[in-house]
Amino acid sequence: MPSQEDMDLCTDKVYAQSLYGTVVLDGDSWLVYWLDRALRHGLRTERHGYWGTARELSHQDTVVVIHALQSVLTSIGKGRAWLYHTLSEGSFESYLACLLRDTKTLKKQYFPHALVRDADKTNQLVNLLAGLENVSFTLQLFKFFIL
Repeated sequence: MPSQEDMDLCTDKVYAQSLYGTVVLDGDSWLVYWLDRALRHGLRTERHGYWGTARELSHQDTVVVIHALQSVLTSIGKGRAWLYHTLSEGSFESYLACLLRDTKTLKKQYFPHALVRDADKTNQLVNLLAGLENVSFTLQLFKFFIL
């Protein structure tokens, strides 16, 4: 699970980069790495990742975009692709808020010790990500980064 210090450092870097224009999301993106770890932490079925949950919460247009990615074949990869996509379109914060409000889905998909089921940790995460929808991201990915 990502530590508070790691997430603080990561978001500070993103906001600092955003002052100079667009933030590039590539295979080395610490932001995506830590968010992916946070969303996977405590999953009941970790080998499938959080794509099923993300798919349920997502607008149909977003699901179509992810399914159209022919090189992304696994649920883990689709979850990461969803993460990159929602960050780049500025909707990740909104989707995260929807997930955190949906206690039925959280209980179904995540064990009680999961980060997304811990009120204090999710408040910290939401506060760290506040304003992220105002950051302009550019994707620079090769398929092997999200598989």
